[in-house]
Order: sequence, then C-alpha cells, then structure tokens
Amino acid sequence: MKNLLRIAALVVVAGVLSFGAALPAAAHGGDIILTITPDGEGGITLTPVFEGDGHPVEDIIDPVLMATSDSGKKVGPVQLVSSAEGVGVWVTETPVLDEGHWEVTVSITTPSESTVTTEMDVVALAAPVEVETGMPGAADGDTDAQGPPVVLIAVIAAIVLAALAVILLLRRRSLSEGRGGAR
Repeated sequence: MKNLLRIAALVVVAGVLSFGAALPAAAHGGDIILTITPDGEGGITLTPVFEGDGHPVEDIIDPVLMATSDSGKKVGPVQLVSSAEGVGVWVTETPVLDEGHWEVTVSITTPSESTVTTEMDVVALAAPVEVETGMPGAADGDTDAQGPPVVLIAVIAAIVLAALAVILLLRRRSLSEGRGGAR
C-alpha cells in the first residue's frame, strides 16, 4: 500500500509539472498592442500581443487596414487574414500598397478595441539574384530555433516518470514474491 501511495504521489507531481507550464497563458488579458510591419512587397504583417505579458494574441481578431499615401491615394478597408507563419500573425492576402510613403492604420474590435498607426515606405524590389550554393537544400538556414514546446517536454517527462514508477512497483512485487511470497 505504501508503494501505491508513492506511485500516486509521483503521478500527481508529474501532472503538476506538465500542466503547470501552461498556467501562465491564463494570465493574458489587458490591452492588446498591435505592431505592423511591411512585408517588403506592398503587403502588411500584423502581430498583436497582450500588453501585460507580451504573449501573442491567439484569439480570433478582426484586423482591418486603412492607408493613405503622400500623394493622396487611399487603400482600404482591407481585412487581414491569419497567416501560416505562426499563431498570432495576420497579413494582407496580396500586396496592397504601391511604391511611396504611406500612413497605415490597423484597427481591431475583437476581443477588445485597439488601433495602431505608423508611417512606412514601400520601394520597388530589385530583381532576385541567383546564387549557386553547391549544397542542395542547405540554403536559407532551414532550422527550428525555438526547439520543442515546454508543455510537450513536461508531458513526456510525466509519462516517463509514471512508467518508471509502475516498473519499480512491479519489480518490488516480483522480488517480494520470489523471496517467500506468502506472508
């Protein structure tokens, strides 16, 4: 019975470790800070984060872009879409700004209201330069700099700890049964 209590304690500790890493995510809330950057081709990238903890806003938002150039040309409203680049990244589906100097405003109303305005220049891109690397597939440094998520590591650790506890319990039972078994 004592061993069963130890195993239960190990499983509880492993559970706390695996789910405890996710608790700070519940602390979001507060104002949403919007940051807009040009994508280099006349499109816009938006990254909304919570002011309190700097974490990306993973909720569904409704970003709308309005822009005015120095020459008086107006663009918008343009609805931004969720990007395949990652959680909490929103983009224009196509380039929307021509060459020139622009004042760009992006606003959201969901989950809370927030607006950002910035000035940016859009310039024509130079023709791409073809470079021979000599190593196919090695261009662009295609590595994952973030590594595995903390929650995944904690869950794997909890599973390994639980498995070790079960193995130890079974081993002790078989050893005690082998020494005389019946008490």
